[in-house]
Amino acid sequence: MGESYRQIAIELGISENTIKSYCIRNNLGSVRRELNEKGDYCKQCGRLLVKGKVGHPSKFCSQKCREAWWKANAEIIEKRAWYTIDCACCGKKFDSYGNQKRKFCGHECYIASRFGTRRDECDKGAV
Repeated sequence: MGESYRQIAIELGISENTIKSYCIRNNLGSVRRELNEKGDYCKQCGRLLVKGKVGHPSKFCSQKCREAWWKANAEIIEKRAWYTIDCACCGKKFDSYGNQKRKFCGHECYIASRFGTRRDECDKGAV
């Protein structure tokens, strides 16, 4: 206990990076240990988060909490990627966030266009 990554790597005869990744994945590194002692909580409901073995630490305990937080805090997020697009089916203008290549205003227009429904039926089903 308390040995450096380099010392462990030399002793075991494997890469220092392998030792680092193993320690981080298994919560053995000093940086990871400090995060667990502090405790991370869901941004929406405040529930204590369970640490995963790989990847970035979670900010939310569930998809439901993530969606609720984003809805409640939409005004504080700077959204620069809004695009106004004409629907390829019904011709109505709609706003698309983050996707300037979008073609349809909704699923109904996509289905109508994809499966050859008449344009007037597309206008009825558009969202």
